[in-house]
Amino acid sequence: MAEEIVEKKTKVSKYVNLAIEIGDDVILGIVALGTVSLAAVLLVEVTLEFARESQHNYPHVLSELMFVLIIMELFRQVLRQISHEPFSLNPFFIIAVIASVRGLLIIQMKIGTKELDWNVGVIGIMACSITVLFIMISFYLYNRSKANS
Repeated sequence: MAEEIVEKKTKVSKYVNLAIEIGDDVILGIVALGTVSLAAVLLVEVTLEFARESQHNYPHVLSELMFVLIIMELFRQVLRQISHEPFSLNPFFIIAVIASVRGLLIIQMKIGTKELDWNVGVIGIMACSITVLFIMISFYLYNRSKANS
């Protein structure tokens, strides 16, 4: 009798785990589709905006393109989850570096077009640069600790 109860619990837990896994894959698929759709919409939007305007706002265009790159990197992470690859922080380091470089480029362009005061811009550039430095140090230490373990 006790064996029969254990066997029923095992079957039920298998079905529950299967249902959760299917639900997880469906949700991840929807998220993947949503991120690609958002990236495509942003890319079309910025392209049309660039084609329509005679005065181009290059920092805005660059910002949007870098944002599309960040979204696509997130999409790749979702694909890794769908493929059931082991979790890694590496994609998030890449996203953080892209975001920081995006900030650097935008601040530099705004300084060049006089949209931003030079002193404020230099502080922003320093902050983004230090962020990239810390991310790269973290990336190195993370991968080194993974290799050692």
